[in-house]
Amino acid sequence: MKYAEFDNAFTKSVRQTFELGSNLAMEMSYYGKCIAVGDTTEGLEKYTSTEGMEVAKFVNESSNLPVSKLKKGRTVFIEGKGYGHRITISKDARIQARDNTTIMEKHLAEETSRAITNMNLVQEYEGHRFFNQAFTTNVVTLSTTGRGLSLVSPDLEPLISNNHQYANGNTFDNLLPAAAMTLATFEEVERRSAAFVDAEGNPMPFMSKKIIVKSGGKAHQAAKRILGVRAIDSQYRVDNTDDINYRSYDGYTIVDTPYITDEDRYFFIADFGSIQTTLENPMFLHHQQRPTFEGLQQQSNNLDWVYPFYGHLKQGMRNLPIGIYGSQGA
Repeated sequence: MKYAEFDNAFTKSVRQTFELGSNLAMEMSYYGKCIAVGDTTEGLEKYTSTEGMEVAKFVNESSNLPVSKLKKGRTVFIEGKGYGHRITISKDARIQARDNTTIMEKHLAEETSRAITNMNLVQEYEGHRFFNQAFTTNVVTLSTTGRGLSLVSPDLEPLISNNHQYANGNTFDNLLPAAAMTLATFEEVERRSAAFVDAEGNPMPFMSKKIIVKSGGKAHQAAKRILGVRAIDSQYRVDNTDDINYRSYDGYTIVDTPYITDEDRYFFIADFGSIQTTLENPMFLHHQQRPTFEGLQQQSNNLDWVYPFYGHLKQGMRNLPIGIYGSQGA
């Protein structure tokens, strides 16, 4: 095999390994269990929040049927940002390995694995901004990515607020008391979820039975104790053995994630898209380009081999955060 043919096959192997591994990492991600994740070809996405619906009315025999239409709210525009990483194998490293194919493949496999982890961490950090910035509208810059972003609802309130406002001026509150999680917390969430109304005052009940907490934190431990008391046999059921951070009882699911920074805070969110609710998850992260190996292997002037990787994502809140409750805990 000529060098050019070998180089092309070697590069193709790197590409396939990275992209398959990266997609698998995304499927196994923590953020994918909490927010809506998808793909888009749009550079600038436009959303108009849905805040209710006109319901059917009784009519006289000769009357025209009323038009049932969605109640639209504010319009938001979401723009994305690119991120990248590269693997560099120096000429010195290749000389030390004497360019032995087996050794270089092993070394490159290790570097590729690190690249997958690196790119996936960016997505985890970005996806968890919704919870780490849930109580503020201030711009927060992550030292890990250097990206500054203020995640606000279409009404310009933070994700969790006691003053969310529909376009028609009516308000709702999804802020729970700043107190440690107790059985009373569950009862309050159930009561408020069942009594929720839309912008027009129509009943809009839902069930917020997915609990988002920091792994091993105070809120995580409290949730396990409370659900253990509610369980007849004081045990949890593992619903999916591939997702060991998923444990549930009585319809509640605890999703514990290490990427939430505060161990006291906790969130109850609806199981968006289920048969129990027609609500759409307002929090989303869209990939305009999933992490991809960009181009062919490049050789720099100092003879280093460079393998570049790049992704492009956007995130935001496309609807008012209906179906979500949160507390800063204690």
